[in-house]
Amino acid sequence: MQAERKAAKPHSALMSEAKQVWRLAHQKNVSKEERTAHITKLINIVRGKVQEVVFKHDASRVIQTVRTSNN
Repeated sequence: MQAERKAAKPHSALMSEAKQVWRLAHQKNVSKEERTAHITKLINIVRGKVQEVVFKHDASRVIQTVRTSNN
């Protein structure tokens, strides 16, 4: 039932994919090369859809991770 409610929300597939990649990129025990690859994939996922992601409470960390990795 909860999965059905989440799937009915706008951009649910985008958010699900972004969060999955974010979990991999956010780990502390990942090599720099692997983290860079995950961040690149994450950027490609949210490209053109940043505004939709930023305004989601649970997904704003995705954008924060991308931003901090590019500094």
